[in-house]
Amino acid sequence: DARGLPHVYASCERDLYAVLGWLQGADRFFFLDAIRHLGAGRLCEWIGDLPLPDLDVLKGQRMSDVDRFLRPLGFEREADRDAARLTERAAECLAAFASGVNAALAAMEGAYPSEYLLVGAVRPWELRDSLLLARTSAFIVTLINLENELTFDAVRARVGDDVARRIYPDAPWEDVPTSYPARGVPPPEAPIRVPAGGSNNW
Repeated sequence: DARGLPHVYASCERDLYAVLGWLQGADRFFFLDAIRHLGAGRLCEWIGDLPLPDLDVLKGQRMSDVDRFLRPLGFEREADRDAARLTERAAECLAAFASGVNAALAAMEGAYPSEYLLVGAVRPWELRDSLLLARTSAFIVTLINLENELTFDAVRARVGDDVARRIYPDAPWEDVPTSYPARGVPPPEAPIRVPAGGSNNW
């Protein structure tokens, strides 16, 4: 449209996913590729063992530390397993999306985003990569709430559920453990902090 935003309409679902893949591949491939490597625990292969930003929670950490943490979670293995269990319709849609991404890469004719001057070679998108991306994105989103959940648990442990229910009346109380004795200890420090920002989960 006039603001440069794509609007996609299709009478065929497969075509819809192919166009969506093309749009994301053309506009956001580096981002897709970064999450693919993150989820697989293969950042070092892609960008090298660089130091992470010098934030309090990451001080002294390197890309290899991220890989060492994520690879045992098995997101890549799980994506392969999930791909083998897809319905025919879901497999067709994800294959079409992959075709669209790869068509966008082909249209670049080797003139890839400038970030690829610093990282590994461009690798085609595969059906299972979308499943890996979804699993990794879900993991990243859960980290955003981790500090809130740790604080919630610390409050319950410190003051008990009667007081905690008044502080957190909208918490999903039906899903929390029923026995949480108060302990006379200070609340724990959250082990990780994710800075606030916009969403890339489109």
